[in-house]
Amino acid sequence: MHRIACNCFIALSLTLFGCATSYRSKAAQLYPIKNDRLYGFANREGKIVIPIQYQDAGEFVFQRAPVRQNGQWGFINPQGKLVYPLTLEDAKPYYEGLAAAKTNGKWGFLNLEGNWAIDAHFEAVGTFSNQRARAALTNLWGFIDHKGKWIIQARFEFVSDFSEGLACVKDNGKWFFIKANGDLAFDSHFEDASDFSDGLAMVSVRGKWGYINKKGNFAINPRFDLADDFDEGQARVKIGEEWGYIDKEGRLNMGAGLGRGSAGRAAYSVDQFQH
Repeated sequence: MHRIACNCFIALSLTLFGCATSYRSKAAQLYPIKNDRLYGFANREGKIVIPIQYQDAGEFVFQRAPVRQNGQWGFINPQGKLVYPLTLEDAKPYYEGLAAAKTNGKWGFLNLEGNWAIDAHFEAVGTFSNQRARAALTNLWGFIDHKGKWIIQARFEFVSDFSEGLACVKDNGKWFFIKANGDLAFDSHFEDASDFSDGLAMVSVRGKWGYINKKGNFAINPRFDLADDFDEGQARVKIGEEWGYIDKEGRLNMGAGLGRGSAGRAAYSVDQFQH
């Protein structure tokens, strides 16, 4: 297979990784790639810079990337050298200067020096965004700050990360949305829900999916059997056995773009870059 064009690689990278921000590794510009079963890292031109050798790998942020070898996780720098030993049970990339990491069956957060900024005592965690991260204790979820203190007490069955100023949470079997201070965003609750994306959130009522705005009102009434989040003004939806796309007005184009799927892991096949 021919090497893909650099501008296509960059566009795909930004799609899969999210928008580049100032704390990501601008100097290295390295991205995980994968052969049949192992990971390495390539630069923007598709040249393999860190050899394919890892069982798993995450993206470079703050000049560090989580990698797994022999069943254990650690962190490497853009030269491929370990900056945190392969002693962790699991690890996630750095966000806001902290990386979620698991040891002895519990999650905490490492700082850039590799010290525990927040001791590992949580059952599960997310990553930091807007100065907060979701975390779970005794099977209940809430949000913590950079010091590990509760901003929103752990009282929910589940929570998503904050997106566009609101978080989707589950309580007593129902889903609803909260503000950054933990207050309800609006009174409506749903059978299921997803994060806000492109100004709308996907929600389920009586087994059908629709989309609400940030006031909790339906922008697109629930009538779909399955649906995806909005992205750049359109969303994929399913009615019966057929997939199509809708715009934000709910106008439907059935049978269009049937091959589109979710991006999945932010890694590329080696075959995309080499013959």
